[in-house]
Amino acid sequence: EPVLGVELPAGLAGSPDWKALTEATADMIVWSNDIVSYRKEAGRGDTHNRVSVVAAAYGIEPLRAAGWVVDHIAQRAGDVQEAARGVGAELDRLGVGEPGRRATAAAVRCLVDAPRAHLDWLLESGRYDLGPGTRVPAQPSYPPAADRTSVSPESVRT
Repeated sequence: EPVLGVELPAGLAGSPDWKALTEATADMIVWSNDIVSYRKEAGRGDTHNRVSVVAAAYGIEPLRAAGWVVDHIAQRAGDVQEAARGVGAELDRLGVGEPGRRATAAAVRCLVDAPRAHLDWLLESGRYDLGPGTRVPAQPSYPPAADRTSVSPESVRT
């Protein structure tokens, strides 16, 4: 909210769709980081990375565990979209007017875009060794922000 210069309507933060949106967004960001940082963290013996945890819990190789984590990231992406679409009903229930809807739409857009922004940073920052022969594609395989579900004050009306 402070970064966007907005204040969310009272009661929204405790609503089921808002909680689902923020939790799914956080999961996507953290788990994407765990995929990219696995080599570095495993190399220093860190066992708290999700890939390491899944590999140990299921007795599987790290590559297969990474695939499991990627599958769960994709599932959470759907959860983010579903929760974002549900915020409008929460605003209706709370009786939020146009200014609150505009503020909420800005925050929802930020949350929907955050996993992509974080992934871009992970891949472009050079912070992690992605392995021999790994390169960041000039054109990412995921859709650009303009092609994804947009969030506007109008879309948080229903």
